[in-house]
Amino acid sequence: MIADGLKTHFTIMLYSGLATLAVLLFLLILRAVRREKLGALLPFFAIPVVLMGFPFLETIKISGDGVELKKLAQQLEQEPENAEARAEFEELLLVMDSRPYQKPGNLFELAKAHAVAGDTGAALGYVEKVLEADQGFGPAHELKAELSTRSLPHEPAERPPGDLGRLIERVRVSSGDMAAKEELHARLEELEAGDQQDTETLHLMVEGWVALEELERARHSLELLREKGPEHPEIPRLMRRLRFTR
Repeated sequence: MIADGLKTHFTIMLYSGLATLAVLLFLLILRAVRREKLGALLPFFAIPVVLMGFPFLETIKISGDGVELKKLAQQLEQEPENAEARAEFEELLLVMDSRPYQKPGNLFELAKAHAVAGDTGAALGYVEKVLEADQGFGPAHELKAELSTRSLPHEPAERPPGDLGRLIERVRVSSGDMAAKEELHARLEELEAGDQQDTETLHLMVEGWVALEELERARHSLELLREKGPEHPEIPRLMRRLRFTR
């Protein structure tokens, strides 16, 4: 069985290796039946070994990364100020995000990891993927309810209802709320047309365009944020989110 999270080129290598092995075994049996020499075929068996070997090693790495991610997440929950563990955790999370996971259990672990990282939007994105695959996945419903009560990172929860950050959260949580989407779109276009874009405004613009699934505009806002505030603490998280939603 193919490991969940195995990238396409590894999957192609695995199937190619299996097909090559099957052909070689057929030819080997055919030569044996005909009482022909078998030695000429033996060197070719190195081909399927190589083709299947790389996916096998990647499968081991995927499994190990999953265990390490859980370990680091638990460590951060106990020691949230551990900068070294957080850096290692976020780097590993970038690697995990780049893999095409499909199983609800693995997607849920990534949702929890993003929640620990403080990336509510990406966590909700994974939760939605879990529920698309399995509506009866109880823990995903619980995590969604918990995440839905959170505000955007670094924003006070008591901000007024008309605030851009709260509007973004409304769109994220209620994807079918067309009125909220239209209002958010209008607000973002107004900000995009203006010339008073500080780093926090650009940060929210990226969040908003991602919530509206307008990724090119989100990337444009992110580039402006990187130009104006290259040391902004949210840039790595925003880059990870855009990679996740591409």
